[in-house]
Amino acid sequence: MEQSSYEAHIFSLLKKSHYIDVLSINPCDDNFYQRLSVKDGDVLTILFEMHGDTYKFSKNAHWQALTDCLGSFGFEAREGHHGLYRLRYGPAQLLLMGYPASKY
Repeated sequence: MEQSSYEAHIFSLLKKSHYIDVLSINPCDDNFYQRLSVKDGDVLTILFEMHGDTYKFSKNAHWQALTDCLGSFGFEAREGHHGLYRLRYGPAQLLLMGYPASKY
């Protein structure tokens, strides 16, 4: 997929996504996944604090805490796109976005 097509696809996902307020629904809670009811095609977005270079996210304490809570593995810089990282959560997509560093 060309970069412009991919970015248009990301913007369309973000437009229909449901924002998860991590102050209300904490990803570290044991029942985090049970509290999210998702169906095929749903898109969920979680923001985490990120400043500066989006390729240095692996050294970001907020990123490390979030991925520990979600039980997801570490990513390499090439797996993110401008501070946005896509995961599957059952039938839904989970977008993790570094804010304000991400251009999205």
